[in-house]
Amino acid sequence: MVFFNKLMGVYNVNFGSKNQDAYQTLVKNVFDCLDTIEVRLSKQRYLFGNQLTIADIRLFGTTIRFDIVYHHLFNCNKKYIFKDYPAIWGFTKEMYHLPGIDETVDFHHIRHGYYRGAKTAPNNPRKIVPLGPILDYNEPHGREEIGK
Repeated sequence: MVFFNKLMGVYNVNFGSKNQDAYQTLVKNVFDCLDTIEVRLSKQRYLFGNQLTIADIRLFGTTIRFDIVYHHLFNCNKKYIFKDYPAIWGFTKEMYHLPGIDETVDFHHIRHGYYRGAKTAPNNPRKIVPLGPILDYNEPHGREEIGK
């Protein structure tokens, strides 16, 4: 799946940018992918139509972390999902609302695991965990009519 190779490029940006040119190319790939996904999710309920697939679950794992970790810590800070990608933001909240999903998401663990984790220590040597952004995943997702 080309989507995930480019979108998981957040890890390439963080760990693989050897110089400014490499960083810029890798960040461009991440946001080109998000732009493509935004268009898809503005027209259909899920990545590959109106049926939930494992691809959507994998995408959710990335989007739930993006604004609170990848944006700042991994220097993927060209855009936020919650501000700049309304279809992806709605998708993320919709997925969070699915039965049983919210109880699997531990925002404290996500923040502390990345900002204080050994693998990301070079990017955050003082192990400071930011307080924001504070996002409301419980607000209505507004995707009821998409794909009908």
